[in-house]
Amino acid sequence: MNKYTPKLIFLLVISLCLVVLSTCKKLERKMLVSTGEVTNILIHSADVSGLVVDIGDGATQRGHCYGTSANVNIDGLKTQLGAPSGPGGFTSQLTNLDAGTKYYIKAYITDGAETVYGKEINFTTS
Repeated sequence: MNKYTPKLIFLLVISLCLVVLSTCKKLERKMLVSTGEVTNILIHSADVSGLVVDIGDGATQRGHCYGTSANVNIDGLKTQLGAPSGPGGFTSQLTNLDAGTKYYIKAYITDGAETVYGKEINFTTS
């Protein structure tokens, strides 16, 4: 082993560390929510569950949007349950519904700039 080998190994290790550090990307978190099931369906009310899977980089609101036509979104009727503190289940209580009416519903989570929805489901009041 010549006198330059330890210096060469040191320079190679430093170079490798710099390459690795400069090519690493920050892991991007995505908001993710799932629509649960509808329970306690009555004439004018129902309960619906949801699950926050990931709050992303800072969700500010969660709940369910619902209406009598498919493809509901937060521009229409919705519950607002506040910012989630982390992953976990939640339940919205829908009231003032019309009797014998089919409703479409899906869970949502938003950070104010982007809104993510769960799968849309439907139910009919008694």
